Amino acid sequence: MFLIFTRQGIDIEEFPAIKKHLAQFRSQLEPEPAGRKSKSKWPGRKAGSYKWFEIQDQTTYWPELEKKKIISTKVSITPTFTIDESASYLGNTSYCIAIDDSQTYVVSILNSLISFFYCKKVFLDKESGWFEVQPDGLEAFPIPPATAADKARLTQLAEACAAAAQRGDEATLAVHEAEINQIVYRLFDLTPDEIALIESALAPTRTTTPARKRARAVAAAVTDNDPTPEAATVAEPAKAKPAAAKPAPTAAWLSDELFNVEGELPLAKKAKAVHKAAPTKNAPTPVDQTQRDEVLAVIRELFSTGSARDRDTALWEVAQALGYARVGSRIRDVLHRDLLTAVRRGILQNEGGELSLLCRSIEDYERDFLKEQFLAAIHQNGRVWREREAAIRLFARWLGYRRTGKLIDATARSLINGLLREGSLEKDGQDRIRRA
Repeated sequence: MFLIFTRQGIDIEEFPAIKKHLAQFRSQLEPEPAGRKSKSKWPGRKAGSYKWFEIQDQTTYWPELEKKKIISTKVSITPTFTIDESASYLGNTSYCIAIDDSQTYVVSILNSLISFFYCKKVFLDKESGWFEVQPDGLEAFPIPPATAADKARLTQLAEACAAAAQRGDEATLAVHEAEINQIVYRLFDLTPDEIALIESALAPTRTTTPARKRARAVAAAVTDNDPTPEAATVAEPAKAKPAAAKPAPTAAWLSDELFNVEGELPLAKKAKAVHKAAPTKNAPTPVDQTQRDEVLAVIRELFSTGSARDRDTALWEVAQALGYARVGSRIRDVLHRDLLTAVRRGILQNEGGELSLLCRSIEDYERDFLKEQFLAAIHQNGRVWREREAAIRLFARWLGYRRTGKLIDATARSLINGLLREGSLEKDGQDRIRRA
């Protein structure tokens, strides 16, 4: 099987066989012309600046896919991070973090119980204990400072876990995982009470085959001095360090405080700013009190910087942009309605369950559609008289634009003049208008 990756900017004439193959499907690949007036369904792809043989979204990150990288499934019931060194390209149901050899140890931290705890607290909940990995939440996970010896050991253990998993050796895998957890607990400076809370919180969702139970019982005392993971030996348990002067741990306390550390990698670059500012950060506005036009502006901004998303991903990213750490049923219901509103108003389009921005600029919309939206925007509270300037601002916000620039202003004034001529608007003097 081959993947045709004709990224934007590629010279297709250098690949005549690929061009010939794609030409068979040209009508389905052509981007819809900007400003197309017809209401008939376009047989090709959405409007954009790409050429017919190019993929429709910018993928400036593509060189990262050919590097050594950590990859993860998008939906999982437990952390599923692994190392890929085969220069594989990934589909849209997985994520990757490009690394070098000195950063291999990170995959052990990402597969630890602390990471699992973080995933359950931060990522989008799905049915039956599954969760959906989200880019912002993943980027915010802090990688704690580690010594060269710890990094080397975690690298060895990552490689040993991969080998054991490939062999189907569950018992050996559990031994290595348990040692990883002990190292990571120490790097995060956890007390025994905090460790117990994390392990008890995750107990119902962890694999509990007899082999793993026995291995974990033995592995709790495994030393990290043996340089060969496959030859890990049992030592006397180390004495637990005295508990630090922290409040009695609770799940809520751990959610807020456990990850308040500075990381070493780009993976944690956002965590530094976010966690340092946490003590003075205002709580997000309750979802029932958010302004709908403000949420729609967030949706437009979010989709202006990325490609298509499924509904759950969009919900999570909008919620995070609004400051919510988790997506409960109430937040989900409200934001789901906002996404539907965004589709109805032409901010987004829904193609086979994938949401994407319909038009980036006001000039990309069809004029008849804009007329309908203008009338709807100024009629929100009935047939009330509105100053033209106020009506234009309402129209811009209706379509998710935060500001009324020159282009929106000129477009709206042209729409007003046209609607007045058609009799769809009426005016009171020179400045006030309302729907007829």
